[in-house]
Amino acid sequence: METFTRKNGYNFNRNGYRHPQKSYFGKHFHDYYELLLFKTGNVRFIVENRCYSPKKNDLFLFPPGAYHFVDVLNDSVPYDRFVLQFDKTQMEENLLNDIFLENRCINLNELPEILEWFERFHKYVENYPEEQLAKIDRQLIYELLMLLANHPDCSTHERPSPETNPIITKALDYIENNFTTIHTIDDLANALYISKTYLFYCFKKYLNISPIRYVQAKKLMYARQLIKDGAKPTEVNEKCGIPEYTTFFRLYKKQFGFPPSKNK
Repeated sequence: METFTRKNGYNFNRNGYRHPQKSYFGKHFHDYYELLLFKTGNVRFIVENRCYSPKKNDLFLFPPGAYHFVDVLNDSVPYDRFVLQFDKTQMEENLLNDIFLENRCINLNELPEILEWFERFHKYVENYPEEQLAKIDRQLIYELLMLLANHPDCSTHERPSPETNPIITKALDYIENNFTTIHTIDDLANALYISKTYLFYCFKKYLNISPIRYVQAKKLMYARQLIKDGAKPTEVNEKCGIPEYTTFFRLYKKQFGFPPSKNK
């Protein structure tokens, strides 16, 4: 589980790797919003059931709970990108819903004011003390979101959805609506009318994760949100579809790095 490096609800960085390795980039879900501006690299982005071959200045928008990871194709090509992550409590919910309605990829080559925002914010983060930056950071992030929400060219420059595997698409749609009732791979395979062996193969090939691990992560993300909203950890496990609390406790701590009672 990734965490913020700043105390005021967001994280911004520009990371470059001269020789990126697959092991640097874990498969993950998280409960905050993320914008990733791709600059260079020979990689693929796996976002739920979609596989992107990114181009320079592609901006990826990941809503909370979206499964995604970077797959390095050639480690001799440097990988460079900006990343902005922020908690949903930092901004207006309606604005966030408009922008992050689904996983999106927008090319910014002809949207210079948005590209300039990333360079400007990076300069502030690099040069301003944190206590000074804290006075303007929320306004700056709000500016970016307003640019994305209101710029007339954003929809024009949105990248078409790449080809998807129909089995994975069907499986993820079913999981999204039924994850609390899925306990075994047989439950999922039977609902989709395919063999569990082929289902497992598809998940590992296209998502690099097992079906049950994916379902567990969805359950745990749901549990984390319930606890944040005030539910008792000892009541949440059954609501999210994990009957045994000891199992829930172990899985939760493994995914997030802390027990349910110390939700952060």
